[in-house]
Amino acid sequence: MDIIKPSIVIFKWKQSLNSYSEIALGIEEEGALYTIYESDENAYEMAYKAALKSKLGIGIGIDDKVACIVLRNMKKGQALFVDNIEDRIKMRILGYNAARYVKGEPFIIKD
Repeated sequence: MDIIKPSIVIFKWKQSLNSYSEIALGIEEEGALYTIYESDENAYEMAYKAALKSKLGIGIGIDDKVACIVLRNMKKGQALFVDNIEDRIKMRILGYNAARYVKGEPFIIKD
């Protein structure tokens, strides 16, 4: 039996190496938990599946170009945040914002 702890679920592209590390650090720094799985779909599809799998109702999908956050109650194809994985600062902020959603705290918005 697969027991899923209350955590932010991350689905990352199978071929990516460490594209999730900054996101994971942001989540950890905000004091939240995460669980990582692998997939070969696009970021939006992975994030949607992750949100459905998460007991907290929030998922992150990371493919070879972008990372996005999706909430369980969003329609398929929608995302709360989307950013390029090449921008390490934005990836860290994406992790912060996922955890802040769980904690009910304001998001960090940076252009």
